[in-house]
Amino acid sequence: MSEQHDIAELVRAVHGRVPMDAAQMLVRETPERIGAVLAELPQIVADRIKAYLPPELRLQASESLAEVIENTVAEVMDPALAVLPQTTTVQEAIAFLRNHETPQQITYLYVTDAEDRLVGLIVIRDLILAEAHQTLRNVMLREPFALTGDMDLADAVKAAIYRHYPVYPVV
Repeated sequence: MSEQHDIAELVRAVHGRVPMDAAQMLVRETPERIGAVLAELPQIVADRIKAYLPPELRLQASESLAEVIENTVAEVMDPALAVLPQTTTVQEAIAFLRNHETPQQITYLYVTDAEDRLVGLIVIRDLILAEAHQTLRNVMLREPFALTGDMDLADAVKAAIYRHYPVYPVV
């Protein structure tokens, strides 16, 4: 069994217990494994479990947890759900949305050029109001603000704080 699979099993076991019992279960593990498990749990759950760990183990686990926390946008980003070429028509884009597995999770359509570079985005409202024969090139907002995958998370937060978009593309 791989270490990653073993950690995943431990996460499931710990997550299903009350914090005191979860801490008792983790006490038998190394600080590195405890940190890896806590990193996979929701922050509030991890904090509650840490409160029941012995003080020296709590400190060691926190240090290990800090090593697991991601530092760049690429490490925490989710893949874009709706990326279409700029030559796609509005009618085709709407059909794409209707046939998508989770259309309720799509906020924007990301529009790419022939080299798969982000060249624009489309707000769903604008898509609905556009003519069926128009291409996305004619409807999109050009040169959208985007984060880069190698951007430090702190810098990404600073860049996003003045913009109140629900999601941000990463290029």
